[in-house]
Amino acid sequence: MRRCGMGICSYIREEIQVIRDRDPALKSDLKALLYPSFRAILLHRIAHRLFSSALAIPVWRQKNGN
Repeated sequence: MRRCGMGICSYIREEIQVIRDRDPALKSDLKALLYPSFRAILLHRIAHRLFSSALAIPVWRQKNGN
C-alpha cells in the first residue's frame, strides 16, 4: 500500500521517466532519485505548495536581522 499522496507519487514517477528519457546511460530508477536536479525540483515544488497553502510557516531570520 502506498503512503504518499497520489499527486506526489505520480509526480515522482513522471520526473524519473523524464530523467531516464534524457539520460540513456541511466540503468535504474533509484539512480534517478540521486540526481541533483531531481532533488532541487522536488524541494522547490514542496516549498511552493507550503508557501501557497493557508498554513502559517514561521520564517527564521539570521542573527544580523537580514
